[in-house]
Amino acid sequence: MLFAFLARQDSSQSFELLLRQLDDMSIETREAAERELSNRARSLSRDELGRLDHIAESTDTELRIRAKRVIQRVEWLRAIPDLAWKEIPRLQYLLLTADGKALAEVLFTLSPRLKTPRILIPLLSGLLDDTRPTGIGFISHLESHEVTVAQVAAEVWAEEIPFFRHRLDRCTIMTWWRANKDKNTSEWSIPDLLEADECARSSAIVRLVKRGGTAYLWQAIAAIKSISCEKLRKATYQIVTGLLFLHFLR
Repeated sequence: MLFAFLARQDSSQSFELLLRQLDDMSIETREAAERELSNRARSLSRDELGRLDHIAESTDTELRIRAKRVIQRVEWLRAIPDLAWKEIPRLQYLLLTADGKALAEVLFTLSPRLKTPRILIPLLSGLLDDTRPTGIGFISHLESHEVTVAQVAAEVWAEEIPFFRHRLDRCTIMTWWRANKDKNTSEWSIPDLLEADECARSSAIVRLVKRGGTAYLWQAIAAIKSISCEKLRKATYQIVTGLLFLHFLR
């Protein structure tokens, strides 16, 4: 018991030191404090998270930005489901420290158990602005480019997740995820019914009816009517009608 108490005391003192180091004169010290706080993401207590939130309201602009950056990483890492942590060795190291090549290799070889929206959305969302180079090159318009982690994450997203394909913005997705992660997956397609791209809107309608049956029928009908392309509108209507017919046969 005594050792546990002393360990908690040391951890608390260390945390306070890291908070002070966020405002240190040395750039190296500040960056090291950010990294260490991010590495502790999954073990931070409620009180410690509250202290970070308080610092994020500082009148010191640079300190506020650094604290918010840490909070963003902490929220991202804590949102990743336990299964991903169990299935992917050294996941935290890969996400925060490893070079882009190692992380890209993991993303391209995810096991089928991890290829579900409930795992991939929180996992990939934090990588959509990651500029680490992966060592993967491609040629476009006779110019050579190196693929970043963000581009790899976007490619995996496009292959595996039928949501937000036309607006892969980290902040937007994480805000949406906090509000919708506990909802029925059928409801996840509802925001995409407003997609400007009519093909994307049609796909969202089909997903909604396929998952929700008649529960979202009126939203689906309204969205079908909003499709201006007659050929696409009719095709969507036929698919939805077929899905509803199969639903009633069950």
